[in-house]
Amino acid sequence: MGKDDPDISELAEKAKIVAEATGRDESDVMADLLDDGIVNMSNENNRKDLVTQLKEAAELITTVQAINKDVSENTVLNGGDNKTEVQIETTLEGDIVDRAIQSIQRKSENIKKLLITMTPLFLLITGGGLEALGVIDVMDGEEGDIYYDEPCFPSWGYDEYGYLDDNNLEVRYTFQDYNNCGIEHFGGHFIITLFESGDEAEQVFIHNIEFIDYISIEYTFDDLEGGDYNYRVEFHVVECEDGSCEHGDEYYLPTSNYYYIESLESCDAYFINEQAYLLEDDTEKDAVRISADVALVEGAKNCDGEQFEIIWKLYQDNQVKYEHKTWEDGVVTDTDGADYTFHTWDAVEPGNYDPKAVLILNGDILDEKWIAHSISIEQPIYGCTDSVATNYDSMATDDDGSCEYEPEICEINIFQIGLYTNTTHATVNFDLDCGYEPNDLEGYNVSVQFLIYEVNATANDSPLEYDTALHYIQGFVGDTQVIVLDNFSQNNTTHYDIYWIAVWIDGEGEQKFMERNWLNREMTE
Repeated sequence: MGKDDPDISELAEKAKIVAEATGRDESDVMADLLDDGIVNMSNENNRKDLVTQLKEAAELITTVQAINKDVSENTVLNGGDNKTEVQIETTLEGDIVDRAIQSIQRKSENIKKLLITMTPLFLLITGGGLEALGVIDVMDGEEGDIYYDEPCFPSWGYDEYGYLDDNNLEVRYTFQDYNNCGIEHFGGHFIITLFESGDEAEQVFIHNIEFIDYISIEYTFDDLEGGDYNYRVEFHVVECEDGSCEHGDEYYLPTSNYYYIESLESCDAYFINEQAYLLEDDTEKDAVRISADVALVEGAKNCDGEQFEIIWKLYQDNQVKYEHKTWEDGVVTDTDGADYTFHTWDAVEPGNYDPKAVLILNGDILDEKWIAHSISIEQPIYGCTDSVATNYDSMATDDDGSCEYEPEICEINIFQIGLYTNTTHATVNFDLDCGYEPNDLEGYNVSVQFLIYEVNATANDSPLEYDTALHYIQGFVGDTQVIVLDNFSQNNTTHYDIYWIAVWIDGEGEQKFMERNWLNREMTE
């Protein structure tokens, strides 16, 4: 190495410092220094841009000198409207300025520390002092003096403010530099890990975080089931240069306090009033019904949205012969706190059966009940089951349609009858029916006689006048008949005995008759 050759190790150290301050690639800065010993981008013919930017930074520093020393430490400008709320302090835009001074809203003390850090860099870049950049006096004290403050070392840590809201866990915390150095510019992401009884239950990533000194994070784990919960927060610094990102420092929040969420009582139910019986109104006597009430266990919750599965069974010789599944809502509608439900089998084969009901929820058997008594279905006995029939069989269980009956006898009755007379005529109107309502019964031949006698005539006396008519009377029909008598006048007789007689043979072969009479009837005009 010659007398004038540069010290490679010294240049490498300078290149590292410049690269960190300017954001340039370290190898690029090293090549610049090896070119002429000054960071002037001589290897890229870009000295003007760099110097211009540094002069702008110097002018900005002069402006900062005039800012009140009690400027607030942090300015929160950003917030999110998502579930996760992030508040981040904004930095000044620009590559060189961003990395050099962080923010014009830093305390004046931090500005002083920044100048101390940058002064050797300005000397390296320009070959002169701050005056080369137009900065004459930027520090307190005697003219020309530079005030050297102790370096600020950031102290990063968490403050946790989580709490429970019903079964929702609200995660709230702040991550901050307690020394408020303001010179650390982080980018990275938070990881919130939720633990249940010590086991990892869920993990949430909050990406692309940039802030200075302070950030507040909120996140909610909703609708947690009963159990013991706590969480841990991690912050991972991400350093990106030239499009490549690497993880830097990591900061952890010790696991939070435990939060206990009470477990809700699960839905539970059981059978009451279970029964099994034959339906009485079933003609064949082979319809079997099993019924029960589904009652909720006292204190049971979360049943409204459930569906109970009920399996009805009929066992014969310890084997399931009949089986059916129904569903019942968990919502209670009965005033007694239970819901009635049932199933019916019809046309069950003859035999003896043991009924059983099983109550299931989400695959778990809540209750199962054997009905206290067996159900018997007898072998049917066919015959006439109508006790009115002439061949009624008291042992028959199933009617075979063989019933026989005595022929029904129709009874003749007078629906209406009326007599109308004058000095020369006697007229009778009558309506005969078979039965008292419409029917299809067989009728009878009825002989009707209309007779006029002298008053107080005996049975041996002949009528003065008569007429006979034969009618076939069937059903209940409005068919009025008329018989008229005349030419019966005797001298100056004004009163007569008048008779109406109906005669027939009924279904049993017996002679029947009915009579109406009008005695000492006066004949008037």
